[in-house]
Amino acid sequence: MTAFGQSEFTAAESPGELQFRVDNYHGWVILFAFPALCLVAVLIALALPSFGTRVGLAGTAGFCFLVWAILIAVSLKPGARTTTLSVTSQSLVATGAGLGSFLGIGRSKVVIQASEITRLGHTSGDDYSPSGFEVQCGFWKSKLVLPGLNREQCRTVADAILRRFPEIASHTRRES
Repeated sequence: MTAFGQSEFTAAESPGELQFRVDNYHGWVILFAFPALCLVAVLIALALPSFGTRVGLAGTAGFCFLVWAILIAVSLKPGARTTTLSVTSQSLVATGAGLGSFLGIGRSKVVIQASEITRLGHTSGDDYSPSGFEVQCGFWKSKLVLPGLNREQCRTVADAILRRFPEIASHTRRES
């Protein structure tokens, strides 16, 4: 287990379809550091002289711990942090975690028609969205379809799609 989590990337090919899968795993920081901070906050709260401050800080820390426990329990279900991308000559279908669902937890589905694709590549993400493989549709609209991939893995996915499906490659550019 790494400090900040890791991703496992796999690819498979079948007649008429490419399939990519990303399994994201939590790191020890999210699993252990946050509850440890909650415990420290409760212990500090118990040492404070003012009853109101003690109750307020302990209650806030307890609430944060409860929210963390619920989110971790949901995300540790088998397949809860897995995303798959199925590519055919007609469409790209992404199913799984991190596709616009609440906090990246839960299952969502994104369908993109091949004729709408204008660019395939990597997005670095920001404070509100993760990095990963992104598909641009038209000029303004882009969708993250495989969160958790680095730039090199995104190049691998884009190259495989463009090589396997020349009809997609004819109107799509690949990020360099």
